[in-house]
Amino acid sequence: MDDDRQLLRRYAADGSEAAFGELVARHVNLVYSAALRRTGGDAHLAQDVAQLVFTDLARKARTLPENVVLAGWLHRATRYAAAQLLRTERRRAAREQEAVTMNSILSQTDSDPSRRSPTDADWAQIRPMLDQALDELGDADRDALVLRFFEQRSLAEIGQALDANEDAARKRVTRALEKLRADLVRRGITTTAATLTAVISANAIQAAPVGMAAALSTSAIAGTTLTAATATATKTITMTTLQKITIGASLAASVGAGIYEARQASNSRAETEALRQQQAPLIEQIGTLTRERNEAKRQLTVQRDEIGRLQRNTAELLKLRGEVAQLRTDARELARLKTAQAADATGVVATEWTGKVNVLKDYVQRNPGAAIPEFQFLTERDWLNSIDPSASYWPLQTDKDYRAAMDILRDQAQMRFHGMLNDALIRFSQENGKPFPASLAELRTYLEPEVADVLARNYEMAATSNLAESWIPNDRNLGGDWMIARKSSARERGQRIVIFPVRTKSPDRPSYSYWMGYY
Repeated sequence: MDDDRQLLRRYAADGSEAAFGELVARHVNLVYSAALRRTGGDAHLAQDVAQLVFTDLARKARTLPENVVLAGWLHRATRYAAAQLLRTERRRAAREQEAVTMNSILSQTDSDPSRRSPTDADWAQIRPMLDQALDELGDADRDALVLRFFEQRSLAEIGQALDANEDAARKRVTRALEKLRADLVRRGITTTAATLTAVISANAIQAAPVGMAAALSTSAIAGTTLTAATATATKTITMTTLQKITIGASLAASVGAGIYEARQASNSRAETEALRQQQAPLIEQIGTLTRERNEAKRQLTVQRDEIGRLQRNTAELLKLRGEVAQLRTDARELARLKTAQAADATGVVATEWTGKVNVLKDYVQRNPGAAIPEFQFLTERDWLNSIDPSASYWPLQTDKDYRAAMDILRDQAQMRFHGMLNDALIRFSQENGKPFPASLAELRTYLEPEVADVLARNYEMAATSNLAESWIPNDRNLGGDWMIARKSSARERGQRIVIFPVRTKSPDRPSYSYWMGYY
């Protein structure tokens, strides 16, 4: 994380294009993916949004706080830029009365049920609501999730960015993920923390087009220079939609300026002088646009002469076309090779990951005392989630490594168990008209036998007066005097995990939900 801040300071201090280019390369996938979701999957608009965001970063680099978390700042900037561009696109579409058709691969997959997997189905539900739900979180929680799942940062790096240690970062990510899941539930999307983790990790980031980072870096830095000239006609061919609109508007304004000056010439001298005094800034802009228009005309004339020369030289034109065709073939082959290399690398990582899970399972079998009863409810995905390649315990060579991995696995098991309790409590509340049972026995009929057995042997009712206020959401009140707490108090971190009822602060339409915490 210090590298991001150092690069930002280098660019702010001396305008280092290399430093800014490195920042763009690091975060282009994050910005492009968020823009892609905001624009409904329109790749061209997403590229325009990304250009606006990095241009804004280049312009504001010198005013950003020293402790800024750049990934979180870019996510918020993407939201504002996408909203602005979508408003502009809607106005333009209304004037031109054109329908925008989105034909992305993702929308085709969503429309064909036979091509969906369970993860795709979950992502199809979560994707439209994800960024809105993230916007509802506090800055620290949103930054933690963006760094963990969008930037793929390790817990140690997240702790460093948030001025905390690795364990505090893990807790922050867990709490932020639970808040995000609860917000999605309120929006009608029922999911578990484990499923949400898997879906976001697999789908949140889409790779930006090849070469986009370099193009964005160049255009963003150029956008901060007031004396930038109009691009050549050849570059105009490769411009994005936003740049084309800007140049078109500039040329139109220049032509309009000429008409405006001709019309004013016929007016009286007094009126002309008054208008000049009132619109001095506009006249200066008109002069600038006129010079740019003349430069554009000159460049267009040069290009027309060049095109004429090429048309007269048929042999040279055919040669150029052949070279272009060869370049396209080479580009397709390069893309194919990169895809194959990525697939090979993914297979190697998956094999190593599965091997680590088998090592951890063998450790649990040899050390049954390290397990807890909730382990029986773990899924294969939970085992995989407990092994983080970026974590310090990934080698699984020392006792410390195994203890760290077991801590994560115990959290996964208890989160899985609490998800089952949450579903049972919801059915209990709906059928009995009260938010919380008076005893654990009342929940037995709403649970599978093995779940009920673990609940009876390892959990108890406890007073909510022992609950730390920091675990109660700001917009909620405690929903009762009792909570369900784990009996054991000898966990390594000295905390007992609990589940308790909360209700909205609105007295008119109270509603209840169930939250997980520690005391």
